[in-house]
Amino acid sequence: MFRALLLSLFLLPSLSMADSAPPPEELDFSNAWFKPTLEENHSPHCAGLLRSAELGFFSHQSLRDELIPDGLQEQTGYNSSLLLTDGSSVYFNTYAHPGCGGGCAPEQIVASHVAHKNAYWAADIDLNKAAPRSSSPRLFLDANRQAFVLSSGSGWWQPLEKLYLHQLKADLSWEEVCRVSIAPQQQHMGDTPLQVARASIGQLSATLGSISASEGDCGSLRPGERRKDMRASALSEILFRPWGQYSRAQSSEALETQFRTNSENLGRWALTGTSEFQSVRDYQAQFEKTTQVMTHFYQSHFGWQPQQARQVARSALLSAVNSGLAFPSSGYSPFAKEESALRQAILERQPLERVRQLGGTLSDLSIAIQHPQALQYLLKQGADPNQTNPFGKTALMYAAQYNQLESARILLAKGAEPNVTTIWPEDTCTYRLDTRNMTALHYAARYASPELIELLVEYGAATFIQTVTHEFPDARTGTPLDWLKRHTAADAKEPNPNIPPQRVADLEDTLRVPDEPQLQRQARKLTLQAEQDYAQGHAAPAYRALLLAREATPNDPRILSNLSLIALKIGEQGLALEAGQQLLDSSQDTKLLANAWYNQGLVCEQSSGWHSYNGVWYCRRGGNYPYFQAVRLESTAPRQAKLLDMLRAPKQQHCQTTYGEDEIHIVVEDILGREEMLYALYPATITLDAGDISWQLKDRRIKPVESATLELGEWKVGLLESSESLNGKSLQVAEATCTLERD
Repeated sequence: MFRALLLSLFLLPSLSMADSAPPPEELDFSNAWFKPTLEENHSPHCAGLLRSAELGFFSHQSLRDELIPDGLQEQTGYNSSLLLTDGSSVYFNTYAHPGCGGGCAPEQIVASHVAHKNAYWAADIDLNKAAPRSSSPRLFLDANRQAFVLSSGSGWWQPLEKLYLHQLKADLSWEEVCRVSIAPQQQHMGDTPLQVARASIGQLSATLGSISASEGDCGSLRPGERRKDMRASALSEILFRPWGQYSRAQSSEALETQFRTNSENLGRWALTGTSEFQSVRDYQAQFEKTTQVMTHFYQSHFGWQPQQARQVARSALLSAVNSGLAFPSSGYSPFAKEESALRQAILERQPLERVRQLGGTLSDLSIAIQHPQALQYLLKQGADPNQTNPFGKTALMYAAQYNQLESARILLAKGAEPNVTTIWPEDTCTYRLDTRNMTALHYAARYASPELIELLVEYGAATFIQTVTHEFPDARTGTPLDWLKRHTAADAKEPNPNIPPQRVADLEDTLRVPDEPQLQRQARKLTLQAEQDYAQGHAAPAYRALLLAREATPNDPRILSNLSLIALKIGEQGLALEAGQQLLDSSQDTKLLANAWYNQGLVCEQSSGWHSYNGVWYCRRGGNYPYFQAVRLESTAPRQAKLLDMLRAPKQQHCQTTYGEDEIHIVVEDILGREEMLYALYPATITLDAGDISWQLKDRRIKPVESATLELGEWKVGLLESSESLNGKSLQVAEATCTLERD
């Protein structure tokens, strides 16, 4: 029932058996506006390559890796050899260049007189003579045992435009002898119907920009970037070879199932947010427009009947769209059915009575910002007005972005904080952001009306908070006033359409930033208020006041020390680490620095590994290091006891052996497999020679360097560091072997 409701309301493009396009063998290509053409012809095999390209072009065949030119026989495997007429041998290797973590690496076929066991071996001189880089180049021999390489000159996911045939020369270099164009060139693109079709496909592609997976940092395979390129390649082919998009499916039933599944998944994805919902609606509308345009285009440029042209257009477009989607193969269900129904009702702005009937709660309040009545209802049901998404964006920020004045009023009246700032997300694959530290006032200056800007300031929105950027140091940083000026300028590239020119001057006064003495006074006032609140047991308001005080005077040691401590107390570990690191980077006060190191140790200990916050990794030197530094800077009995407890704690890599007549305990912390930190714990009555500790690395003996030694009552702790990894299972301590283990 729920699934049927979802699909009927979204009416997303899908495919039924009646819409299934005919396979290539049932299509008439006699009037096709484009077919492969021969551009370079310096071998008898070129005519055969053209014939094979034409047959493959008007079939379901993959022109990249299935086409076999007439008169040539493919040699399979990465290692092949050829006996020349003079009795010598040539050996062929396929060399894979780095790229996409092996997922889209370009390759070259290399010829050599020397056989190599490693199929991927090649020297620079051989690569310079090899056939050009390409995805999946293929080696062929003719009846005279002449060697040829067939390649496309493009990447796996890039548009396939040409086929190249290179012939092996006597000096083991390769010479291009044939070139076939299998995609129309610019000179073919002049007629008006073709330009209209291209424009419509471009508009469809634009609506898919926010639907396809992100181009964020998803590892060396770069899946988001590759999917985007695959979709662009597929959409470009729709103009001249649409059957190539859908005809490789196992059956029309399998194709129908694939389209239906992705349609359902897209409907579920649309419920994840306001912009996602609108994106899917925009795509839905444009898909129908482009289907109509392509139907007319296929009628005029292929001579197909209306029904057949529509079937091909719909199937080809759906196939191209699906190539850029990335839903889990195991099923995609971002929300429970009850929450999905509630989300849909709110996003579609159904009557409040319907929202009440559905009931329930939402994990994301921001989807209600365009439905003020539903927003009011959810807040009365106990929804948190300061709820944030993975990069710290609040519902109030969304209200500012979408210029929803009534929703902003409702949120502020319910306690929404106007000075919350965005952060860099931990998930940099899903979210790709250029700017952080945005507030609702920044969004309002960029998108909203004067009334919404003034409302935020009335509720205490700070005008001095600065945004931070990765890639645009001059274009996307600054205060709300900077953003206002940038987006209301006469030559603004992205103007704010909701601010009339006659209101700009008044708003500039409203957003004016206090001078430095005023900021310092405000920071002191906020700090004193925070300390008073914290002393009375009110940690949350103290935390908020210190966050704002830090924005006014970013490197004030008193503010940073208080903020790090209170953030730790209320469970904001990432902020505690960030404030503490700011203190370590800017202060010279030994006591404050020792406190910062100790607090960092508490967080690192709880994290049991690295901790990421706001684009920075912490605890990279292990959990013992912060406590060691805290004791080194200001040694107290509790800190000494804590460091000793940490070094004796289980689950650490350690060993124990004799050193002279005494016992020595060594804890090893590996840093990224490239660096080692050793903590040697031994009686204070003896002296440890750091040169007595070493390990074997291949044919070298590695000796770490002692960087500091601490006295802890009856014990000493020496910190030894090395940039060489410890790959073995033991250390050498003087004449004894210290075998590493974990409890």
